[in-house]
Amino acid sequence: MVDDEILNNLLKKKQDLEAEIQKLYAELKELTNVEINDKYYEEFNAPEWCVPIKGVAIAYQQLPDALIESLPIDTLQTDGFIFIWVINNKFVKAFELMEKWGRVAKGHGYYLQHAKETCLVGKKGKDIHKRGVCSDVIYSERRGQSQKPERIYEIIEELVPSGKYLEIFGRKNNLRDGWVTIGNEL
Repeated sequence: MVDDEILNNLLKKKQDLEAEIQKLYAELKELTNVEINDKYYEEFNAPEWCVPIKGVAIAYQQLPDALIESLPIDTLQTDGFIFIWVINNKFVKAFELMEKWGRVAKGHGYYLQHAKETCLVGKKGKDIHKRGVCSDVIYSERRGQSQKPERIYEIIEELVPSGKYLEIFGRKNNLRDGWVTIGNEL
């Protein structure tokens, strides 16, 4: 049975959050001149003990970085995790926010066993590749130390057919026909 005092405290926090959200709505409208449509959220029925926070995803419109930065995330808890769902072009901003909020977890996969790596793609000059070759997610069993998934090489070769391929800092387990691979372990 939930203690009445705990329940009252939770309800008070909910009211405070709703008031803060309304304040953020007003600031958002002032910054962007965009009226927030609550219709989506009115039709949504959250689970009984869930407190949905309205306004997080607004019909795919983005909140300005300055507004996100002003959220008092650092005051929500003393200890714990933060999970940020981030699109590729906001990686740097996400790391900046985690640093600002005191939430940077340093190390090589201590919590999630280094289960994910990101392959950044840069471009110089005119487009010389095919577009829409594949998904940006590769699921692959872990291979040898620093051994990249076979699929990444295939994707690169599909993006730039008949290209000249160079892998720097390669290892013996990354050697591939048609590629020049250099590294201090070769």
